[in-house]
Amino acid sequence: MLQSLTSILLRVHRSVDPWRRLALLLLLALLLPGARAAGTPEKRHWDLAGGDAAQTLRTFVELSGEQVFYLVPKVRGVKTNPVRGDFTAREAIAVMLARTALVAVEDEHTGAFMINRVPPARAAAPEGGAKEPPQDPPPPMKRKHPLALFSTWLALALAPGHSAAAADPAGVVDPAQLGTLAGTISNAATGAYLEGAEISVAPGGATALTARDGRYALSLPAGSYQVTIRYTGLDPETIPVTVRAGGSVTQDAALTAGIYKLSAFVVESEREGNALAVTQQRNAPNVKNVISSDAFGNVADLNLANFLMRVPGFSTEISEGEIMRVQIRGTSPNLNSFSIDGTRGANGSTRTYERGADIDRISADFIETIEVSKAMTPDIDADSIGGAVNLKTKSALDRKGRRINYSFANNYNVSQKAFRPLGSAGYSDLLLDGRLGVLATVSYNESLKPRDCNTIVWERTTDTSRPAWFNANAFGRDQLRHRRAGASVRFDYKVSDATRVYVSTAFSAYDDQLNRRWIRLSTPSNANVTILSPQVVESRNQTFTFYQLLRNRDVRTLNLGAGLESTVWGGKLDASLNYSESHGTDLDRMTPQRTVSGTAWHQEMTAPNNGIVLRQIGGPAITDWRNSTLGSFDLQDFDSNDQIYGAQLNYRKPLPTRFPLALKTGLRARQQTRTRDNDRNLNAYVGPNGVVGPVGAANDDNLERFYDAGYDYVPNKSQPKNAGLPSLYMDMAKLLGELRQSPQLFKRDVGASVRDSIRNDTEARELVSAGYVMADARFGRLGIVTGVRVEDTRVTGKGFRQEITAEEKARRAAWTGPVTSEETDRRTRAEYGNRVSLRGQYRDYFPSIHFRYRITPNFLARLSYSNGIGRPNFGSIVPSMSVNHDEMTVTANNPSLKPQYSKNYDATLEYYFEPAGLVSVAVFEKRLTDFIFRKSRGELQPGNEYGDAYVGYMLTTDFNGGYARIRGLEASYQQQFTNLPGFWSGFGLFANATWLETKGDYGDVGSVVTQSELPNFTPRAANVGVSYIRNRWTVRVMANHTGNRLIVYNDDPSQREYQFATTPIDVNLAYAFSKKFRVYVDVIDVFNVGRQNQYLYVPERKSATFVYSTVVKVGISGNF
Repeated sequence: MLQSLTSILLRVHRSVDPWRRLALLLLLALLLPGARAAGTPEKRHWDLAGGDAAQTLRTFVELSGEQVFYLVPKVRGVKTNPVRGDFTAREAIAVMLARTALVAVEDEHTGAFMINRVPPARAAAPEGGAKEPPQDPPPPMKRKHPLALFSTWLALALAPGHSAAAADPAGVVDPAQLGTLAGTISNAATGAYLEGAEISVAPGGATALTARDGRYALSLPAGSYQVTIRYTGLDPETIPVTVRAGGSVTQDAALTAGIYKLSAFVVESEREGNALAVTQQRNAPNVKNVISSDAFGNVADLNLANFLMRVPGFSTEISEGEIMRVQIRGTSPNLNSFSIDGTRGANGSTRTYERGADIDRISADFIETIEVSKAMTPDIDADSIGGAVNLKTKSALDRKGRRINYSFANNYNVSQKAFRPLGSAGYSDLLLDGRLGVLATVSYNESLKPRDCNTIVWERTTDTSRPAWFNANAFGRDQLRHRRAGASVRFDYKVSDATRVYVSTAFSAYDDQLNRRWIRLSTPSNANVTILSPQVVESRNQTFTFYQLLRNRDVRTLNLGAGLESTVWGGKLDASLNYSESHGTDLDRMTPQRTVSGTAWHQEMTAPNNGIVLRQIGGPAITDWRNSTLGSFDLQDFDSNDQIYGAQLNYRKPLPTRFPLALKTGLRARQQTRTRDNDRNLNAYVGPNGVVGPVGAANDDNLERFYDAGYDYVPNKSQPKNAGLPSLYMDMAKLLGELRQSPQLFKRDVGASVRDSIRNDTEARELVSAGYVMADARFGRLGIVTGVRVEDTRVTGKGFRQEITAEEKARRAAWTGPVTSEETDRRTRAEYGNRVSLRGQYRDYFPSIHFRYRITPNFLARLSYSNGIGRPNFGSIVPSMSVNHDEMTVTANNPSLKPQYSKNYDATLEYYFEPAGLVSVAVFEKRLTDFIFRKSRGELQPGNEYGDAYVGYMLTTDFNGGYARIRGLEASYQQQFTNLPGFWSGFGLFANATWLETKGDYGDVGSVVTQSELPNFTPRAANVGVSYIRNRWTVRVMANHTGNRLIVYNDDPSQREYQFATTPIDVNLAYAFSKKFRVYVDVIDVFNVGRQNQYLYVPERKSATFVYSTVVKVGISGNF
């Protein structure tokens, strides 16, 4: 094992990348045990006054960060010397105690100082402060070779550790004189166990942080101590404790705060959520944001993305009114990772074949906190260029006793005057004397989101000095219905105080239905448009289309997990297994398009949303069904499946060094299989005579019998009425029934149907194996985390090859007579039905280093370097190959395609203050390389990956190349004002803003792209919120701002489409009659500003307006 790890590190060292080499050298030179002692100890300037040793020794510990053990009764009353000048810590303590009744002995194993009394003959009262170090300072330790030190480091990691107070040569402290201080810290008002509470012990300066279950443990020399417990937002508490040699003392504590003492009861809310988030972010070793599920109140539609959009650096991608995916720091959702309790979840959505997680299908009710790591440590998956989002689920062991919570409400759509139900419930309890924790949750949400749609095409011109013509491209209504349901169960069992195991399962179901009824006008040529005024045009020779789409899409996802956490061999071991499967379907997707050709129109643009009023002025009347034909009726079935198996093992062990140092190492494996299948049935309605139409009185199609008399389009009041355009849409159920009962009335496009059914039947499989080694150390105020991760990726793709072989070409040439449907089917299968399988493999190393410096106890600075990858989307893994023997060309995916790479640089300043306050500023830069683009590779040579049959053919395939740089600034502020008097103590405030810029070619080698030319890149985003929690009332007002951004890029600037800036505002109101019963009202998008309005080239050319509706949610909630 040691030889393998050493070989890996040497290979990284020989890398041509200087940043990888630098990170490795820092790993070997800075963090190995003994490295600090190997050279001359670092000196610093001291200005420490003399005085009573009980006080000055404590000050020495705070300034130096060294471990010092002493008993207060033994040192009290001894006057120490002042220390002024430049000394090492060892020299400074020698100066401080010179000629006093105290002596410091340094432990040879740990470097800790043991303070004891010396016989009176050895001490003399000082006459003045010493300013020079002793004549014979301790000599520096002999320097060892870094690899020898590294070998020693790993050996120590696998061996039992020494006590932090091991016996020294003089026998000052004996292991037998050690005792244990342990306990559990909780919130007295809510009963929740506090993770990250700081335990500090005086004298000696020993510290610890509580685990998720609120537990802590410290080994201390026998004696009397003052134990201080601190947690954000709660009052600190100091407790006297006496530790006896060989004994164990249990000291629990329940912290409270003045704000709780004024309340008759406490409902967990934003206050507790913010305190938890601030505490975990403060204690994190890397750049991280933490969000508690209590931080923002009720979640709109239980969609997890409504949490994430309020995090600094996040922007949203919206589909049909739902936030479906998020970008992190300007990077695509495909370049970020999402996990649940540290393991990946499957995504079987039929929306795309990409890697980005569709988070709108994840219910928020069973999530405790959300961790967003923006600078990756070696124990985090490397495919997280933008960031890694980890959803930590709730556990019954997180709080005391039994708890039942519920929430039931109705969503009211203001414009539709329609109600839809939602609700959730949870149960948690501790059984078997608190060793077994059981938690179960269920949730259901249903929403109706109709939207009025209005899209406009503008003339291709950059000339703004004259009116440009416009055309009503499409308008109408989308009826959007969403259902989200979830259930989860988790069991946690404490095998012992040192070992805990868990089993969890979660199931989610997400359904969405779209019923679209639009009117479309084909884009006219310049010759067929007359501009009458800036607001009026007349157009001719256009095809008018009644366009409809009915889609029923669903995703079912199951997650199973099991794991353990154990304190063993002097360290902490955790392991887990997980299985996740997600299956998505979209069955009987129907898209009929009924058209009327040769029409002419008077088009008048109206305010406020640039809606267009249409009046037919020529051509066949659209109101006469005989003038229309149903030339396209597309019926498709989509099926998608994603399956993930995962396992991981991690071990962290503190090492017996003179400075706090811990080694962590681990292994991880993940296999993911993604399949999709698409069956297409493309038809035209031909009626009894077997042909489409003809248009006019002779039309025998009788399409009017499919008329949907139950639908009448009444636009939103902000949209034009278009009274002259009746809602002549078809009943989809009638049309589908006709196809299945009388297929002879339809003509199937066999070639397109069979071709697309074959091409979209694909499979991609990926196996990722990873290992890492990392260390975290603390040198006084400076903390360092560094290490290296290696990931091996193996991919297999199954797809198709399009090829007309010589034999097939000859067979087609020999065919006589009309080509029948059966022959078309056979030809299509012969050309497209050639299944192929390709494999690829790559291995990468990921060094990183993270600095955390405590400028003051509440002021932190962080500096990080890390790197990551973005693996190719599944569509690039699946082989797709097209062969043209006549042209001697091959166009194919590249099985040797590598991922995108990124070097990430981060720097932050964070200032923490009470109560629950935080101000932070972060700057970062990402340097991305190896984008995926397509070009010609030249002639194929013998032995190529596609076969020797294609030697000499010209190959066009995918390559890695290009670069981009993303720079950004994030600023954040949050605070609870519970320290203010009376009425003002209920207020809280949060605000954050993100500024981004980018430049590069993004794979278009030779070009230069900036943020104004990169689609979906959001240069500006911000959030602000005010809350008030007092006297049973809870009020929140929150605003989310997204700046202008490019949506569609086009080489013609006049056709570049942008999204308007938008700032929706949500309001939450709640009144608690008791802990068991609370009434709340949430108003989502109070002013109905929308999120997807767009324009072409200049804001005056509005190209798309999507008008939704304000939603009011009224409900009750409580807990027992």
